[in-house]
Amino acid sequence: MSRYRAPYDGLVAGVTVAVVVLLSVIVLVLAIAFAATSDPGAHLIVIASGLLVVAIPVVSYAYAPNAYRIEGRILVIERPAGPRLISLDDLVSVEPFDRKRAGFTLRTWGNGGLFGAYGRFWSRKLGRFEVYARRGNDYVMLRTTSRTIPSGSWPS
Repeated sequence: MSRYRAPYDGLVAGVTVAVVVLLSVIVLVLAIAFAATSDPGAHLIVIASGLLVVAIPVVSYAYAPNAYRIEGRILVIERPAGPRLISLDDLVSVEPFDRKRAGFTLRTWGNGGLFGAYGRFWSRKLGRFEVYARRGNDYVMLRTTSRTIPSGSWPS
């Protein structure tokens, strides 16, 4: 079994720290607003807002890749929320990938900076593709008959 860590790069670490600090300030402001009002309706809004703000980094961390490993013909993307398994039975190619090759990209589901970049994306050049990365360089692109997966921090 081959296992490869997924370390943060400076950009992902910086975005993560900045967003967590910003969200912490928002939670603090919400706590002050909660203490300053006696209206039960306002309390409910402040509590719901606070839970949403706390859920953003928790969910983002849960789905971010921590490591990659290959078990037989399965690529396992390790995440706190549970592994993402991708069959390599229909693997067509594995090649180095420069993110600029994708051109303009739209995120259709996922995260693009907080604890990494992962989820589903679309670009005119690649069509639909999935990303599981914690850095902005050293990408490897896997093409199968059913999907394209550029992933960061794989060995060169």
